[in-house]
Amino acid sequence: MLKNKKLILRVVVAAVISAGPHSAWAQTVPEGSATQTASAPVMEEPVFNVLTDKVHTVGTRLNSAVSEHYYGFTAVRGQDVILDLKSQQHIKVERHVGGAWVPVTVEGISVLKNLKPGEEIIIRVTHNQAVAFNGGQYSLVFGSYPVLKDFDLNPEENVLRIPYGYSDPAWLPGQAHKDATVVAQFTDTTGAPLEGGIVSFRLNFNGGYRENISDAVISDGSGRVTKLLEIGLCQGGDQARDFFEYRQGYNNTWRTNYHVGEYYYLNYLVRGEVSAKYSFGHICNQRLISSRRS
Repeated sequence: MLKNKKLILRVVVAAVISAGPHSAWAQTVPEGSATQTASAPVMEEPVFNVLTDKVHTVGTRLNSAVSEHYYGFTAVRGQDVILDLKSQQHIKVERHVGGAWVPVTVEGISVLKNLKPGEEIIIRVTHNQAVAFNGGQYSLVFGSYPVLKDFDLNPEENVLRIPYGYSDPAWLPGQAHKDATVVAQFTDTTGAPLEGGIVSFRLNFNGGYRENISDAVISDGSGRVTKLLEIGLCQGGDQARDFFEYRQGYNNTWRTNYHVGEYYYLNYLVRGEVSAKYSFGHICNQRLISSRRS
């Protein structure tokens, strides 16, 4: 399938080049010629990239001032498409529209909406001839627009969560003892799971008893993000109100000590706003006070 799409991309690009100003290059420099005239640019084989159904973060370079890189992406479900040029002035980006190359002049993020299912978007990256060539490094984001649906910090399986109203603050949405698990979900704008989304987050430990944690994680093929955070053990802390748990015919009473921190996150590729700050309970100690058969 990718080979067929790459062939289609080559055919489309070849048709445009043969009808445009770039055709003069092929006439000036005969195929297989070892000598180049001083006035003619050195020809290079264009680079064709057919992007899969995800959101892509591309980091590469143009080999010279006459390099041409082509990228093709298909909006399989008619989902919105993101194109972020990273505000680089030394490259020129154009989109193939109606048989012509149209410059993409928006600095930063462009979102292509109202696409038909199966619609193809083709872009071309070349050197901006208005500036001197200097290495040709560039990066861009291209593909399905990432939507961050959920984000959680979950505790270990053997740790009981402090219930709502038994701590200060009353609600600690994120809790853990020694290891916390980051869990998030990305989709495209149609709700389909999306690979390649990036969520960045920060976990602060109030009081400075350990270093804060910042990280960024990429979603997998199911759109899911999972990452284990080793937050380590803590000592002391505030005492939560004793709470009850029923298990295997017993009513158990638990006492928990905890420190309060906070965490927040953002949808990195779309430069989304930082989320609200959520309270985090670092559980230092949890012990069974009493256990009675019900």
